[in-house]
Amino acid sequence: MKRENNKGVSLIEILIAVVVFTMCIIPIINQLASSIRIGQRADAQQAATDYAKSIAETMKQVDIETMYSSSAVDELSTTLGMDTTLTTSYGFSSVKADGNPGTAIPNNSYLTSMPVPGGSTGWASVTAMYQAVKSYNTAHGSTPEALVRQYTFTGTATVDYRDYDVLIRMDTTPYAVASLNQADYFDPNAANLGNLSSLDASQTAVITNVSNCDVTATSSYFSSIISALESSGDADDEVLAVQLKNGTRSVSERATKEINLILDAVNEPGNSNKYKVTCEVIYENPGIVSRYGVPSDAATITYTPYEQQFKELPDIYLMYNQFLYNKAYGDDKINITNNLSDTAKVYVIRTAEDDSKVSSVTNLGGDLIPTETAFGRDITAGGNYQYMTQFELVNALAAHPVEIYTNIPLLLDEGTPTERLNVLSSTDYPAGRSTKMSVNVPTGDLTMVIKTLSDDERYSEEGRIYNIYIELTNRDTGAVTTFDTSKGDY
Repeated sequence: MKRENNKGVSLIEILIAVVVFTMCIIPIINQLASSIRIGQRADAQQAATDYAKSIAETMKQVDIETMYSSSAVDELSTTLGMDTTLTTSYGFSSVKADGNPGTAIPNNSYLTSMPVPGGSTGWASVTAMYQAVKSYNTAHGSTPEALVRQYTFTGTATVDYRDYDVLIRMDTTPYAVASLNQADYFDPNAANLGNLSSLDASQTAVITNVSNCDVTATSSYFSSIISALESSGDADDEVLAVQLKNGTRSVSERATKEINLILDAVNEPGNSNKYKVTCEVIYENPGIVSRYGVPSDAATITYTPYEQQFKELPDIYLMYNQFLYNKAYGDDKINITNNLSDTAKVYVIRTAEDDSKVSSVTNLGGDLIPTETAFGRDITAGGNYQYMTQFELVNALAAHPVEIYTNIPLLLDEGTPTERLNVLSSTDYPAGRSTKMSVNVPTGDLTMVIKTLSDDERYSEEGRIYNIYIELTNRDTGAVTTFDTSKGDY
């Protein structure tokens, strides 16, 4: 009988097989575990990056001015999905061309109206800081500085079951430094208000032709006078008409002009526009009724040079030159009717720097236009201006706020504009002519209404370009995710 060998596998063989298998499987397991870890880190990185991007998109829509209030910060914290309310800090400083801190505005400066805990220096307004930088640069032309503002938000958030410390920083440093180093740098935060091409027509009412009516009004009055004289049946009137047409006699009357700016709400079914801006120009020359027999209705001429509807509340730009009719400048009156509860921002831009650059209206026979030493918008006599721009707010300021930004020089001594503005009422209007401008509001409200162009929103919190830096730190692993972008309010 043949004997079979059934000894089986020895223990040594089994151990060898196990060792070989282990040696083969361990790298596979390690590779698998590494892949899982890499995938988890990638998932965490992607989640953090996506969250940072969503924060950036939200911050681009934030109105920085509102961040001074705790309620706005609470709302922002909820919108960003933060675990707790964000902690905020903001301040101002100046920077040198090399990026180092400047000296014109100390670091961590702040506005006294801002609820900022601490801070080194308080300022009444952003404009005051700009003026301080301007004065510094005048004295240190070789080492100029630029104003910087910075806002920081910190908090915690949970993203895909991971806890993060969140840092959001918005600042203007890169743009401030660029403005000092690049000769051709265009600062979007200091756009020239007089440059109409830089204004968004969908959000801005640009009224450019209110002064162009002067020639038309002059011609219309002259024609009315000639017509009245020729049709009166009086021989002397007929002679006078001929003399006026020949230029041997001149018209001695002058008109006054009113500009009506009206901001209304649009409530029309199916109309997507919400606001309407209307500009009317009214000339009145009652003297020609009694002197030349012109019909009374012909003594008033009304134009509507501008009317436009808007989807968003527009800023109103009045490109304006004072009125000149025949022999003298007549005081202009600008009536502003804001029928909204929102603030109407009106920019009154004097388009000629001085009298020498003012174009005279058509000379209708004879030397009707005297030299500026006799009449002129910047000419004074006995301490009073011969010409004045008078603003009248038609509706109550508290319920219908108005801000008027203008480049019209206001004072004889060019001092602080609102300190000497005349206060006009229905009884004394237009009493006092020591200023080139007047407005019918109480003295305490003058700074709320009349402002120089340097005080407009270009120098506050709107119209800024911010660099946005977002940093998310994983509280378990310490991994840091960063994201950079920019925010522009234009």
